[in-house]
Amino acid sequence: MDLAIASEEFESQFWFIDLRFTFSPHPAEIDPVLRTQIEQKINDVLLRDGLSGCYKYLHEIVLTRKILELRKQAMDLSRGRWIEGLKVEQLNRAVSIQYWVDRYAKGSKSWILLGVHSGKPKNGRPHPRDTSRLFIRWFRDGKEVVDEDVPVGRLVYACSYSRELPKWSLS
Repeated sequence: MDLAIASEEFESQFWFIDLRFTFSPHPAEIDPVLRTQIEQKINDVLLRDGLSGCYKYLHEIVLTRKILELRKQAMDLSRGRWIEGLKVEQLNRAVSIQYWVDRYAKGSKSWILLGVHSGKPKNGRPHPRDTSRLFIRWFRDGKEVVDEDVPVGRLVYACSYSRELPKWSLS
């Protein structure tokens, strides 16, 4: 993100200039209407809450954008080679990907749930340092798999539009 200030006064407000996503894959350009809305909101947040508020706002946008990208990729897979094997469902700030759909006509299902966790502790008391993050929950045959360590913070689907199986990379 690029910011500017209008004067050299210490109390001068920062102003939004530009935003670029650094994760991959990411949208080449931000829709102009969305960009205008983001710009207005960032400038308002900078005025009201300063850089820390701006960080929190942008952090939420990036996490949501990552979930949308994962959803898009899962939808591409479900419409292509895995047309009978995947079912993708968009949730609020999450995506559910049911797999082996053709394997189970009735009975237990298997799915992965990827989403944004608020970062708030279970006791419900918010802390200024609480930061939202991506989460993953894995269900196999209707039961949650809790013993496997899935590094969701580094899990990125390496986009492959070929006829190969999808490639997952850690980066």
